[in-house]
Amino acid sequence: MMDYHRSRDQFEEDRIDEVLELIWILREEGESHIEDVRKRSEDPNVSQVLYIVESEGLVSTDNGRIPSISRGKNVQKMLSGGTGLQNGCCLRSLR
Repeated sequence: MMDYHRSRDQFEEDRIDEVLELIWILREEGESHIEDVRKRSEDPNVSQVLYIVESEGLVSTDNGRIPSISRGKNVQKMLSGGTGLQNGCCLRSLR
């Protein structure tokens, strides 16, 4: 029998990981607006995911801009270190 809650949690974390990675990429490209994330995300419910990452303190916003990613050093390490979001690392390591 499939553990629905566990699968759903992993699915949600994967979506959060994808949005955090996209935010990081956009910031590297000089883009830092929520609207940029909405335009580039493939997630049909990206607004919901953005709400989650902001309410959990992973991303902060200021008038539609994303001035910083909380715990940004951890995200950077995960994205550039060969392990992490690109290789399926779980969001739990940021918390």
